[in-house]
Amino acid sequence: MMKFEIEHIIERIDFEWNWLEEAGLTSSNLTIAFQTLKSVVKELKAKPPWIPVTERLPKKTGKYLVTVRNGNVYAGTFDETSGHFQCAATAWMPLPEAYEGGDKK
Repeated sequence: MMKFEIEHIIERIDFEWNWLEEAGLTSSNLTIAFQTLKSVVKELKAKPPWIPVTERLPKKTGKYLVTVRNGNVYAGTFDETSGHFQCAATAWMPLPEAYEGGDKK
């Protein structure tokens, strides 16, 4: 997750808490605050974690999402034997699960 995204989420939490303090805390206000914090946690969990190649590499040969120096994102192949991606990846993450919704005919 990017630093500016985390800062935005922190600002959102601060805004909600300031509003609650000004309005006075009641049972319903606490419920709203809790729901807001829950949604923020869901946002954080939903953000896929990019793993810098300087931190660690995948354990298995396979396809992964990779970011390269210019910021473009590709599906790249990692080879566990050589310990390298096929491209100059700066960060990687596992591929998401395949889409299973929609019309199946």
